[in-house]
Amino acid sequence: KLQAQLVNGQNLAATVKKHTFTITDSNTYSFGDKPAQTDFFKTGRIYSESLALLTGNDINALQQHLILLGQTLSNMPVKQKLNEIKATMTKGTIEQDNLLAAIARLQPDLEKQAAKQSEKDLLLFQLGSWLNDVKLAAALKNPVVLTQPQSATYLLDAMRKQNMPKGAITNLERIIILMQSTSLSEEDYMKILRYSKTIQ
Repeated sequence: KLQAQLVNGQNLAATVKKHTFTITDSNTYSFGDKPAQTDFFKTGRIYSESLALLTGNDINALQQHLILLGQTLSNMPVKQKLNEIKATMTKGTIEQDNLLAAIARLQPDLEKQAAKQSEKDLLLFQLGSWLNDVKLAAALKNPVVLTQPQSATYLLDAMRKQNMPKGAITNLERIIILMQSTSLSEEDYMKILRYSKTIQ
């Protein structure tokens, strides 16, 4: 996961807060004007932000994010596991490493639930999570993370197959071109940050 490469002395929690995704912007997605069509995209972005907040050791912000994450899951089976994590956090009986492992274990369950809905929903979850990691990397000016275009290429192909909006595809194409550069300038980081925020 890209986010694991952002840990080295970089303040993930503060970066998440500065560039956080707003769950209430349901009608601004380029994927459609119906919030239900983008639930798994929101889930992916909020899940990624939650991991970053935990890595940044901001437990209070993490608790609020987990509430938002639960709101995107309705009554799906994976929500029960999330509620168990939240209850354990409230009791204060779990170490940070164990908490990180528990939240990380949610990802395959979230992907499984998304895939159960549809192939497109799985793609939306993966895209939301990946875009958030790229957004953080751009904000932190991390050249290692942003010179790995393989995942972006995979997502781009999948987006084309799903006939996703042209604007979203175009912005991902722009990100890939920048990620294929041998080096990134200050302006390049700002462009990637802007494009990653625009795909929503």
